[in-house]
Amino acid sequence: MSEQGRSGGANRLVLRDSAVYFSAQLGARALNFIYFLVLARSLPTDEFGVLNYVLTIIVTLDIVIDLGLSRHAMREISRDPGRAQEFLARLLPYKMAAAALVYALYCLWVLTLEQPLVYTLIAVFSALGLFFTSPAMLLENVVQAYHRFTVISTAHVALAVAQFALGGVILLAGGGAVAISLIFAFTYLLYGAILAAELRRLGLRFRPAPAPRAILRSLPASLPYLISALIILLAIKTEFLVFGYFGTPVELGLFGMAVKIVEAGMLLPLALGGVMAPRFAKAHAQGRETLGRLYFSAFEVLAALAIGSAIVAFLLTPVVPLILPEPGFVGIDRVLRLLFFGYPVACIFVFNTFFLFGASRQRGPLALLVALAVLQLGLNGVLQSRYGLTGAALSFTVFMALAAVLSTGFIMAVYIGMRGLRRSVMAPLGASLLAALFYLLSSGWPDSVRLIVALAIFGAAYLGAQKYLPGHTTRIDLGN
Repeated sequence: MSEQGRSGGANRLVLRDSAVYFSAQLGARALNFIYFLVLARSLPTDEFGVLNYVLTIIVTLDIVIDLGLSRHAMREISRDPGRAQEFLARLLPYKMAAAALVYALYCLWVLTLEQPLVYTLIAVFSALGLFFTSPAMLLENVVQAYHRFTVISTAHVALAVAQFALGGVILLAGGGAVAISLIFAFTYLLYGAILAAELRRLGLRFRPAPAPRAILRSLPASLPYLISALIILLAIKTEFLVFGYFGTPVELGLFGMAVKIVEAGMLLPLALGGVMAPRFAKAHAQGRETLGRLYFSAFEVLAALAIGSAIVAFLLTPVVPLILPEPGFVGIDRVLRLLFFGYPVACIFVFNTFFLFGASRQRGPLALLVALAVLQLGLNGVLQSRYGLTGAALSFTVFMALAAVLSTGFIMAVYIGMRGLRRSVMAPLGASLLAALFYLLSSGWPDSVRLIVALAIFGAAYLGAQKYLPGHTTRIDLGN
């Protein structure tokens, strides 16, 4: 076979694996979202709020425990597959020991809180998942280094199905949030087992060989992965985490479900950013003009999709109280509208993080993103302490607007300049203004009709700009 034929076959294989992986992720996320809707309808709102909040804390702790070591291991194993056994032997003992230490400290903290016993049991039982999620994160990254995306996809889907099925059985049997918390914890055993079985099939064995000094030497290379993972997580979760201090358990249930709905929409910038990340990394070495064309063309497509999605979300928010009729969710439609008002700028900020992490020098981007994280925490502290639930939603919208403007300004100032900015924002911004103008002038119409017509005006204006204004395109300029 010719070199060109082998290259084409490899490209098709990568595209196939990427499509399978993305489809599985989408399916697993969709099933997980439906499961949370079922839990929100079936559990007392306060217990659902505590469960959702604890699971968010556990995800954050999992990232902190990892210290970026799993991503670092994936990078090194991708370069030299022969080192996989070494990393497994070195990191698995650390991961289990760190999980045990963090779990013990976490339980001590939970036991100091003055709260009903059911809240304590939810918190303690859910955190047992650390003993499974912590090693599973390493196993997934090692499997990914071998490009076994089908196996990772299978593990994600199996996890979502197991949680949904077992949780459904528990609910039908009359079980509550305490039993559900155990389901969340122990289903990760299945997830890890699928990944471990694949590694054994590849000839790897799990023989622990602790090496604290080697781990310490790896930290300078792994910490940027830790920081980037925390920044992406906290960009979406900070409001909810801070609200755990200011809000009641019932308010946590309402706000947590609202955040879960917005998170489903954040798949748009995460997917586009994930696809563009390797191209951004390559384009960073090709000069400002190439990098600018790539960024601004993707920016325009993202902005148009995000604004259109936000209008659709506004249209659908009145349906949510019909799905969640419990008294604890009264007012969730108002919270959702405030959150989705900030959705387009949130998409831009999250997308910008993928661009920034592709830069060869990370000191500037990391300094910016850490400063923004501090700003987000401070803004949440001020607004939530004064306005409670409304302040939490308002914090999201205000911060995301500031973060989108500041991160985009940083990208233009440091990397690509302003050439192309006007062209990339003219169509989506102009279409948005026309849609907003109609919405404001049609205040006497039924709200659903106003939003449908506004969406139609936005789509027609944007597509018209693509056709009649020079230099506009609905495609991303991928270069050569």
